Amino acid sequence: MSVTVKRAFNGLTTEITINHQLRDLIPEVGLDQLLHLYVKKALEAAKRQYGCFKYYLFCEASFKKNVDSENQKVAFYTKTSVCYQNHSVNSILQQSRTKVLCSLDEFESKAAYKTPKTNRTAPGFYRRFIDRFDMNGIQVPVKLEDIPKFEHQNSVNVSVFSYNENGAPTFITPLQPSSYNFNKTVNLLLIHDGLKSHFLLIKSLPTLLRLLTKHNKTRHTCDRCYRVFDSILVFMKHCNYCKTGEPTITMPDESKLKFKNFHRKLENPVTIYADFEAFQASVTETISEKTKLICEQKPTGFAYMVVSPFPQLCKPVKVYRGSDASDVFVDMLLSECYDAEKILKTVKPMIFTPADDLSFREATICHICEEPLDWGTAGEVCRDHCHVTGISISVLL
Repeated sequence: MSVTVKRAFNGLTTEITINHQLRDLIPEVGLDQLLHLYVKKALEAAKRQYGCFKYYLFCEASFKKNVDSENQKVAFYTKTSVCYQNHSVNSILQQSRTKVLCSLDEFESKAAYKTPKTNRTAPGFYRRFIDRFDMNGIQVPVKLEDIPKFEHQNSVNVSVFSYNENGAPTFITPLQPSSYNFNKTVNLLLIHDGLKSHFLLIKSLPTLLRLLTKHNKTRHTCDRCYRVFDSILVFMKHCNYCKTGEPTITMPDESKLKFKNFHRKLENPVTIYADFEAFQASVTETISEKTKLICEQKPTGFAYMVVSPFPQLCKPVKVYRGSDASDVFVDMLLSECYDAEKILKTVKPMIFTPADDLSFREATICHICEEPLDWGTAGEVCRDHCHVTGISISVLL
């Protein structure tokens, strides 16, 4: 492993190159090692020195088509982003990891790296795999009930699907899902020909199921729960939770949840119901490269009504038609607000009868929050009344 640091513009730009060979590793595992061992330290040092900085991650990987062929270099990189003081380094690493893995997944899905044609029916083709797997106690050909043992001995998830073409439509269903949680997953399709059966490797489960979006892009399927996702970012986020089995909902620290918005239990003094009428006018306007405006809603009229539990605030339905309906509606709405404000600002004195006094002394809970009243604390309990009518309501805590 070698590390090269280059600086330019008096140290304002720094390029860190890490040349480290990670052989026979799953891409997710190798990328995590690089991010947490080297990249995390570099970002933390930059945050301490500059506070705010720009960064991007550039990864170059080497692939081989076969054992004897030359290496093929493929680059994966992230976009330039800004890291502020309130940003977490772990979240930055997670975003970079997700972007690189998405690029790697896209690279594999487009079949940019293809193996040469070989005779897979020849026994010599499988000789290189003999020493890679632990087949102790497993008979060949492998039976379906021996697959869990193979998974345990080789630390790989193997899920088997069945193929049923009797009648229409054709069904591909999970026959034996894997019960392990290893990093590597292999999907197999079990086909039958009379008394004979054979396992086929499923290179891409979404391609086999023909899961395409409305834009003919490949959808993504979880290998554990078989949920389908259109977005690769949502799919990667789901896989992290699905592998660990942790719930996606963050529960509150308190053991009990209580209703706190007591003001929403009170009836609104004034409510305005309004409705607009409009027609579609054809227009031609280009907003962006992928967005064009072809029609526009133009208001032609409106109607509204003021509703209130107090008769002096209620008003009948008002209707208006005209090309300036939107401007007139705003003016009339402001006028209604001014009229209601004049009435609501005037607080009438409380009308407190002997019956109200008796009800007040016998009260045990607050009529809004329903909490028990503390009569022993001075100033804790007070009378509540309507400011518009002056009628006593109940006891307020």
